[in-house]
Amino acid sequence: MHLPANLPLVSNPPTEAGRPTICKQRTVTVPGTVTPKVRQVLYWGSISWIRSFARRTHVEGAFGNMKNRNTENITRGWIQVDGIARHSLLLAVAASVYNMRIARKWNQETDSSSDPLMQEDPPFLGWREAAAGLEPVA
Repeated sequence: MHLPANLPLVSNPPTEAGRPTICKQRTVTVPGTVTPKVRQVLYWGSISWIRSFARRTHVEGAFGNMKNRNTENITRGWIQVDGIARHSLLLAVAASVYNMRIARKWNQETDSSSDPLMQEDPPFLGWREAAAGLEPVA
């Protein structure tokens, strides 16, 4: 570590016999009870750590997709409601719309499902025409 040059020097350091143990040893072992909240569960760099950390790539991609202006466009102020419960509910709706859009896109590319929910929506006819059962007005 880089320390400032104006640190005081110890003019009479204790002799070898008078030094505390921390000054005589080369390494220090910190027990697991010290700050357990900030310790990692998996050993850094291990195969299981790499597999777990790789999930972050997919999560960051999903967050980026949800913030995209051409898709769900979730930005600061995207809804005007008060309260955590209402905001969480609308965020859950946006997340479900994102999931459906991604699932439909995957199904369109692979053509692996005949589930009706995975098919394209019929063309929007407007509220009046759809409610009355009429053809759309040109």
